[in-house]
Amino acid sequence: MSDKKNALVEFTNPQDRGIKFLKREDNLWMFFPDAEEIIKISGHMLNQGMMGSDFSYQDIMESDNLTDLYNFEIVGKAQSPLPMINDSIFYLPLDQAQRILEMPDEVTELLIITPDYNKTSLILPALNELFAQEDKTGKYSLQVWNKGYELIELYEIGLKMYNFIYIFIIILASFVLINTLIMIVNERTREIGMMTALGLKSREILYLFTIEGAIIGILGSSVGAVLGGILTKIFSIVGIDYSAAMEGMSADLMLEPIYYTVFSLENLVFCFILGVIVVTIACIIPARMAASLEPSEALRQI
Repeated sequence: MSDKKNALVEFTNPQDRGIKFLKREDNLWMFFPDAEEIIKISGHMLNQGMMGSDFSYQDIMESDNLTDLYNFEIVGKAQSPLPMINDSIFYLPLDQAQRILEMPDEVTELLIITPDYNKTSLILPALNELFAQEDKTGKYSLQVWNKGYELIELYEIGLKMYNFIYIFIIILASFVLINTLIMIVNERTREIGMMTALGLKSREILYLFTIEGAIIGILGSSVGAVLGGILTKIFSIVGIDYSAAMEGMSADLMLEPIYYTVFSLENLVFCFILGVIVVTIACIIPARMAASLEPSEALRQI
């Protein structure tokens, strides 16, 4: 609500909901609902950024001039799955924003996109040197995208935990496979004794059981890669909906309730090769047991 000299502004976005600004002629007050406190903005405080933005409180005091100079037209709506972005962000042409903020040919932030976001730290020293040469005032600072942000750091911790879980699963699967193959060796002890008695060398028996384990690895890895690829492809299209689980979470968290898996043929090939290698290595222990059996002792077992 406003007229030429008076205005009342209330924030409705989740993060700042309830904060109010009251302008009466040349006076400005600010109300904080959490503290139930009213503060008068005056003196040097008028030059500070309003709510952390590039607009100062003095700009609010001169809002009648802005409304006289500029007329804005909404030409489209960008809908995001994140409520925080929908409630608090709008897009403005760069030249218009520079003109309103009285910053001709200037910007407050510059986003630099590299071919590989995982190697931004390698480019940082060269950028620091460039800015040291071009920016004599030293008022600009460089920030890597994954440093200094608590949410991203939590994601990195989660990634390390998932890697630990993957390694644990691989070790557990290896133990199960080794136990299964040892049982097979025990069941085929008489057969191994007969092969040894017929002249088959220990090295050849070792090779035979290793090849058998590798075949099991190829078959199992093939089935796992195909089924995993099908499920990944399906969820990359329909997504996994966590809306019910995220109902109690704050809308300020920039988390999309629907997660989409990433289908990658390279990952499927890697998982297949890794499965074959792990199974083949795990087969070495029971294969050595089979190769070390004495023919006379093996033939005694029925």
